[in-house]
Amino acid sequence: MSLICWTAREVNDFFARENIDQVYLAAAKVGGIVANNTFPADFIYENMMIESNIIHAAHSHNVNKLLFLRFIVHLSEDGEPADARKRTVAGDARGHQ
Repeated sequence: MSLICWTAREVNDFFARENIDQVYLAAAKVGGIVANNTFPADFIYENMMIESNIIHAAHSHNVNKLLFLRFIVHLSEDGEPADARKRTVAGDARGHQ
């Protein structure tokens, strides 16, 4: 079962309606490298709100099993996954280097 909603109320309503006994939280807003670099604060904020709302609702509705996955894959110019150890990203909340 999937959930697409943004507000705490929508998430809580979903948990109240359904008999949720476990949560696999592996989704968030995605947009690709250009969008992430152009609007980094927006992506961070929206993803944290989604995650926080779901985690809080799971706790409030006595869900005892929650698997939280978060990852990002950066592709090199040839389309292959970039070596994360060699890639560093620095910048302020507006994405300025």
